[in-house]
Amino acid sequence: MKNYKKLIEKSSLVNSLLIAINKIYYQKGELSKFYIVGGIGLIINYLVSYFIFTSFHLDHIQSSIFGIIVSLTSNFLLNKLWTFQDRTLKYDIVLRQYLKYFIFNSVGVIIQVSIVYGFGKTSIDYGYIVIIAISIASILNYIVNKKFIFKNTNEIVDIRNKFWS
Repeated sequence: MKNYKKLIEKSSLVNSLLIAINKIYYQKGELSKFYIVGGIGLIINYLVSYFIFTSFHLDHIQSSIFGIIVSLTSNFLLNKLWTFQDRTLKYDIVLRQYLKYFIFNSVGVIIQVSIVYGFGKTSIDYGYIVIIAISIASILNYIVNKKFIFKNTNEIVDIRNKFWS
């Protein structure tokens, strides 16, 4: 019965995230899509981490690493194809982009794993630890993605044209 109550609490969190994603979607735009992808990645990361931890009884670090890898991969694909409309599917180009994405997002991975490791030895519920870690890492990942990976070159050109006009 205790596990059932925890599952209900966690499903209400997922429902809240889905409602927020739905509201963001109707605002459209690249930024909205980026947040939707991030929300989907959050859900995937959480569910995979929690599933691995509870089903396969791996430790909290190993479980989080699985969640991180799966969510990074899904976020990369969704951002590439949907958010930024990049339809280049040549193997070498996609691999290069993925490696670059993975390297830049490694900062968030290191932060998330460090938080999980630090709080993993406390009495705080693992599910809450994962949410805290993912939230902090997500904020930092957004900054890195916006500044270094998915720069809007059209926006830069528009600013230059206005300045030099």
